[in-house]
Amino acid sequence: MEIYTVISKQIDDMYNEVFLPSLKKIEPDSEVNAVRIEFEGTGGIRTKGWYQAGWEKIRTLEKVSRRNNDEVIAFFDTDIIFLRPFCQDVLKLMENKDILIQRHYKYGKKLNLGVVFIKCNKKVNSYLNFVIKQRKQENSWDEDVMDKTIESSGLKFDLLPLTFSNESNEGFTQNSYLYHANELGNTFFSTSVQKKYKKLKKLYKKYYLKRRLF
Repeated sequence: MEIYTVISKQIDDMYNEVFLPSLKKIEPDSEVNAVRIEFEGTGGIRTKGWYQAGWEKIRTLEKVSRRNNDEVIAFFDTDIIFLRPFCQDVLKLMENKDILIQRHYKYGKKLNLGVVFIKCNKKVNSYLNFVIKQRKQENSWDEDVMDKTIESSGLKFDLLPLTFSNESNEGFTQNSYLYHANELGNTFFSTSVQKKYKKLKKLYKKYYLKRRLF
């Protein structure tokens, strides 16, 4: 499976020391495409760099979806540790779907585009074009646009199971496919990037280096 992400110098350590090695340990045949962007600042939550990365995410998804070959691809944020193989299970879930997105919360239907799988086809491409235009018009966030419109979009859509966990839905659990450190925010003493990297690095050491799971 082709996998896309957005990286910058601010998150290089998180990408090189947790995201990429954990992904390659559990899905060694995956093809990783890292889109590099440049900006100043920490890249923490709601900073200019954070918004820039969000724009690059939705633009990359739209660009890839133009292939129109029904290939399934993934997009992940970089604040993720992978814990067990997921590609084959996702392909089964995607058999009758156009798009699968992570749950932001345990209950309700709020989306989190930090983990998304799409089928590259004209319907998906048309919808992502709409999201980009609507985001510009509303000066909002792609997830806000999709929260309001995806159910009426005509796409075959579903939320991923909670085994695709994040900080705001299930938290870290050992039986998860992955853990997304999404809501570890800025504090007086550290940025969200530092806080996420510290937690993910600790998990990587525990589950990969000390226990030698793989």
